[in-house]
Amino acid sequence: MVCLELCRLSKTYPGSSAQNGRRPVEALHNIDLRVREGEFLAILGPSGCGKTTLLQIVAGLEQPTAGEVRFRGRRVTTWGRERTLIFQEYTLFPWLTARGNVEFGLRLQGLPAEQRRRQALETLHWLGLDEFAEAYPHQLSGGMQQRVALARALAVDPEVLLMDEPFAAVDAITRSRLQQELRRIQQLQRRTVLLVTHSVREALLLADRIVVLTARPGRLCLELPLPQPLAPEAMLGLEERIHSSLL
Repeated sequence: MVCLELCRLSKTYPGSSAQNGRRPVEALHNIDLRVREGEFLAILGPSGCGKTTLLQIVAGLEQPTAGEVRFRGRRVTTWGRERTLIFQEYTLFPWLTARGNVEFGLRLQGLPAEQRRRQALETLHWLGLDEFAEAYPHQLSGGMQQRVALARALAVDPEVLLMDEPFAAVDAITRSRLQQELRRIQQLQRRTVLLVTHSVREALLLADRIVVLTARPGRLCLELPLPQPLAPEAMLGLEERIHSSLL
C-alpha cells in the first residue's frame, strides 16, 4: 500500500529585491515518487540539490511551488504529528532530562503525566538509555544525545519518520551503532522512513530503496530497489553505480 505520494513536486525560492539582482532559485523540479507503507527510503544527491527541502515539504513545514504531497490519499498542507522530522542537530532542551525531552511531544498531545512517563521510559529502553533517563543533555555523549532525539521522535508514534542526515555529527563507531539501532527499530515496528544522507554506504546498509537526485534543481535521476541484506560484492557494484550517477 502506498503511504506517501509526491506528485510533480517543484519548489522555487523567490529572488531578493531587484537592488542586488538575485534571481529566483529552483530547488526541486517535477519530482514524482511513491513510498510504500513500512518502506525505508534513502535519498541521495549532491549538496544543494534540494534533499532537505523535499523532506520539509513532506513534513508540511514548506509549501511546494507546484505539485503536491499526499499522505494516504490526503493532500499535505501543514505539519501533522503522523510525520516527524529529525534534524542533523540534536535540538534537545538543555533544561530537561532525557526523559523530560522525550515526554515533551507527549505533553503537547495532552497525555496524562503517568502515561507520558511510562511511554518515555519504554522508548528510552528500546534505545538502551535506561540508565540515563534522568541525565541532562550536557551529561550525555553526542551519540546518546542523538539517541534521545530519536527516542523523542519515536515516542509520539509517528507513522512516517523523516530524517535529515541524523548521524552526520557523530563519530564513525557511534554512527554505525545508531544505524544498526535505527534499522532494528524500523524493522520491528515497520515504520515508514525517509532518510536524507550524503553517505552512499549508509544508504546501502539501511534502505529498501535508494533514490538519487541531480544537482540543483533536484530531479529524480536514479531509483534502486535493494534486497536486504546486501552481499559485499553486490554492495560494491551498487556503490560504483550510485557514485557514477552523482558525477
